[in-house]
Amino acid sequence: MVALNPIVYWAQNQKDIFLRLELRDVKDENVVLLEDSLRFEATGVGACGLDKYAFHFNFFESINPGKSKYRATDRQVEFSLRKENCGKWWKRLTEESLKLPWLKIDFDKWKSPEDFEEETRDILQDRPDILRQLQEDEGVIEPINYRQVYLFVYNMAQFIGFLYIFVVMMINYAKKRTRFNGGNF
Repeated sequence: MVALNPIVYWAQNQKDIFLRLELRDVKDENVVLLEDSLRFEATGVGACGLDKYAFHFNFFESINPGKSKYRATDRQVEFSLRKENCGKWWKRLTEESLKLPWLKIDFDKWKSPEDFEEETRDILQDRPDILRQLQEDEGVIEPINYRQVYLFVYNMAQFIGFLYIFVVMMINYAKKRTRFNGGNF
């Protein structure tokens, strides 16, 4: 019986290679991890149902098997493989330049060299106290907060409206010396 290939997702960062196998309920797994290759065999539920799944390939460069590990859960099998030359980015996972149909990139974990380049720093976030002091020294006016302006105008209009009603009611009370009634305003 020929073993099927499970769907394998791979990603890398500066130090590690990550493999994730879409294989559930794994039983009888056999993993052979060498510096230059990986061989995996197991029975589990994959894309074609319950069957025997296996794959073998040679790595693009060497890994450190002593610092590498794997774990099989109910939902998948995960490998974390430590690169022998940390900091060196691999062009591909396999030694051959062939595109394997069952090998895909895991974009959720993928990190590229550009992700690790030094990011530009923002002085507004790093040192807001220094920026505020510079603005005070130069007489720079802070930008207008339109929400605060709106709330101030709205509350002022409310206050003037209620003040008008109150003054009219007091004047009518002073003239008539009667109880307040609905005709005051």
